[in-house]
Amino acid sequence: MPRELGRLDVLLNNAGRGYYARTRDVDLAELEGLFALNVLAPLRLTQLALPALAASSSPVGKSTVVMISSIAGVLAAPTMGAYAASKFALEAVAMALRSEVAGNGIQVLVVRPGPVETPSPPGWTRECARKGPVRRPRSRSPSRSGGRSTPAVRSSKRACLSGSPASAPAPCPGSFAG
Repeated sequence: MPRELGRLDVLLNNAGRGYYARTRDVDLAELEGLFALNVLAPLRLTQLALPALAASSSPVGKSTVVMISSIAGVLAAPTMGAYAASKFALEAVAMALRSEVAGNGIQVLVVRPGPVETPSPPGWTRECARKGPVRRPRSRSPSRSGGRSTPAVRSSKRACLSGSPASAPAPCPGSFAG
């Protein structure tokens, strides 16, 4: 990847989805899918990017891994146990990684937005209604939430956005605007 596009300074792991159900109603297949996207995909993409990030690091500037977590990564609310568990796990990966790569000039940041209003897949509301009333947390628009993570990285850094857990990350030739 660096040979084709130059340096890799930032990996932004931003893939994820929510899941709201009472703990007694959590579907294990849904939980496996949730962990595959919210934990395993960012972990694998980070593993793939670490050599390039280490190579890009210098005494002047550090390379950066940004994990988009959630306030649910430190606080579990009713009906959010499964989602919170996935974000707690992502936080643990970030915490361990931070110590493991500090000597390589790589910093690890965790961003914890609050509720974000995102479209739900077809049938999501019907499925939740079938299992009984579940209050979805109050949300803010993605544009209000996303802008808060941008200052975490310098505007001159290249970024790589995480995507599907089944595919390698697609490098982004642009840079973040500060």
